[in-house]
Amino acid sequence: MPPRMGAVTNNIIAATRTRKTMELKKRFWVYTNSFNKHARVHLGSCPHCNDGTGKGGDPDGTTGKWQSFDTYADAKTAAETFIARTGCEDKTIDCNVCNPNP
Repeated sequence: MPPRMGAVTNNIIAATRTRKTMELKKRFWVYTNSFNKHARVHLGSCPHCNDGTGKGGDPDGTTGKWQSFDTYADAKTAAETFIARTGCEDKTIDCNVCNPNP
């Protein structure tokens, strides 16, 4: 019979999962939409982002794409590059719900 995991071990596992979840939610995400031609920087915790799965829970939508970044500066650069490359008229970069700019 395998040994039972004690309360301490369970707490360590729970703390590790929580820490990983918190790290993921601190990440910055860029949503690029080639159909509507816009790009937005989001925090992972934003309801529009949902850690890169979007509002509908589909990370691989037909018109948009999610990409994660460790820093706001990297995310902003990616959004600006997309806007310049596609000729987006909407130059808004930051999501107005989560305001990711630190």
